[in-house]
Amino acid sequence: MQVGRRKSMRRQEQGFSLLELMVVLAIIGIFVSLGFPSFRETIKDNKVATTTSDFYSGLMLARSQAVKFNQTVIMCTSTNGSTCNTGTSWDAGWLMFRDLDDDGGWDAGEELLRISQPLDGQMTIKPTGTSLASLIRYRPDGTVSNANASLIVCTEGDDSHSRRITLVRSGRARVDALRTSPGAWTGCGT
Repeated sequence: MQVGRRKSMRRQEQGFSLLELMVVLAIIGIFVSLGFPSFRETIKDNKVATTTSDFYSGLMLARSQAVKFNQTVIMCTSTNGSTCNTGTSWDAGWLMFRDLDDDGGWDAGEELLRISQPLDGQMTIKPTGTSLASLIRYRPDGTVSNANASLIVCTEGDDSHSRRITLVRSGRARVDALRTSPGAWTGCGT
C-alpha cells in the first residue's frame, strides 16, 4: 500500500515557468519605455533650473557685495577664470570681482569673489541683446549700468525648458519659465 500512496502523492512544483517570466519581463519593458521619455524631460528641466539658479545667485551676490562694500562689482565672461573675455558666451564660464579701479577687468589686488566653471556642453546662457553680452557692472548703490536686458538659459537645441533671467537697471533680477513648444523660440538654436 505504501507504494501506491507514493505514486499518488505528487510533489508541488515551486518557481516560475519560462513563459510566465517572459510575460512579466515584457510588461516591465512596456512600463519602462512609457516612463523613460518623461524622465529625460524632467532631467533637462532640472539642469536648466539648476543653471538658472546658479547664475541668479551670482547676480544677487554681486549686487549685495557692491552695496555692502560700497564698491563696483563686475561679473564678466571668462574662459580661463582669471581674465574677462569679450565676445565669449556666459556658458564658457565667468568670474566676479570687486573692481577697485573701475576698468572692467580683474587686476592684481582686486578681490576675486567667485569663479564659475564652464557649463556642460548641453547647457547655454545667451543674452537677448548686446548689453549683457559679456559684462555686468553693479554700482555701489546696487544698480546696474547695463540697460534692461535678459539672458536665456536653455538646453542647446531645445527651447522647451528655457528660463529667462531679466535684469533691470535697479539691479533686481527676475526669473521666468519660458514654456514653449520645441522650435517656437529659436534662442538656443536647433
